[in-house]
Amino acid sequence: MKIFKFILTVCAAAVVLVWLGSCSRSFVVRVNGRLGATITFQFYDERGRATDATIRRFAVEEQTSTGSWVWVWALTGARRLHELTYGAKYEGLQQLRSPRKLVPGVKYRVFAEDASGDETGFASAFFSFAADGTVVFNER
Repeated sequence: MKIFKFILTVCAAAVVLVWLGSCSRSFVVRVNGRLGATITFQFYDERGRATDATIRRFAVEEQTSTGSWVWVWALTGARRLHELTYGAKYEGLQQLRSPRKLVPGVKYRVFAEDASGDETGFASAFFSFAADGTVVFNER
């Protein structure tokens, strides 16, 4: 009986994963700029072409010394655009967290949710800043 429940659970999980995969899509968010200047988050499709996104949720998070993540800037609402500038205000997007100062050597991640089209899109990236303020991309 236990093996039957296990097989049923695995099959159910597989069905849910396939269903979730068919209900969402990915896109790319790239971080550009440098500390002390303008930092932008630009959106691209999976083929690397610049694209507009209807941003529903957007957040930049900082990794703490305990490994958890806290918002340093967060937005929610709906606004179609091809990039966001760190700390800027946008009609149609409400700030859930006012922007904090970004600093070198701290690990950040950005998350974006796109409500364009029939499927919700998701993008994320990990980054930090070198001592000279340039963007450094990280693998998680």
